[in-house]
Amino acid sequence: MQVGDVLPDATGQFPMARVPLVAPAQVEDVVWSDDKHYLSSAAGSVRFRNTDKVTVRNSSFSTEVGAAINNRSFWDGYTVEAFIKVDPDWTRENHRWGNILGRVGNRGNLPGFKGGDKQASSVLFAISSLREVQWEVVPASNASYPQTNWSGEIMRNTWYHVAIVCDPKTRETTMYVDGAPVLRNVIGEIGMRSQGLDKPWILGASWWDGLRKDGFFGWICEVRIVPRPLTPDQWLTARRAS
Repeated sequence: MQVGDVLPDATGQFPMARVPLVAPAQVEDVVWSDDKHYLSSAAGSVRFRNTDKVTVRNSSFSTEVGAAINNRSFWDGYTVEAFIKVDPDWTRENHRWGNILGRVGNRGNLPGFKGGDKQASSVLFAISSLREVQWEVVPASNASYPQTNWSGEIMRNTWYHVAIVCDPKTRETTMYVDGAPVLRNVIGEIGMRSQGLDKPWILGASWWDGLRKDGFFGWICEVRIVPRPLTPDQWLTARRAS
């Protein structure tokens, strides 16, 4: 895939384009693939290759500066879904904390933030050093500290559907992996705090103190952000399961 190539948005509103390369990244580090989760309705997936945390090699896509979704804090809750597969050659040393999704901007710049890692993004949707799925956001309802959901260990070379559902009525944010809720979830907060229209969403990497870092190593199929909580019968998986 070339720099500037676009991942279409089904709504037509918020496509994501491949951002300019920063050495040592190469054009061939991202390719189209016909591999996908069996419940996905997409034609295929995007494969992120040659990602390396040690050499800071990564590639990513972004929404446009000024896109309305950049400025959403999701006070009415949200559902975030992704079909993902970690590369079979994943290692802790080279690929830990690889991010599926993030937002531009240091979270320490949010008014009132008191938590650690102030240089990090306000959204971390990542694969941890233990190959757990991490969902860590700075809530809209309380920007003082980030809140984190954790899965158990996921396997290499295996497709997963991950859904994170934030319900403003119950003030609960629950992660589901292949439909099953995980045990370490968040209670008490709502939404995820925006930093402005000029801070795009990132696909395939994250943000650390002014630079895109911590690239994802593997395949990403469909990704969806919905500004309200959805039930399982409304998830991406339901289209093929029904």
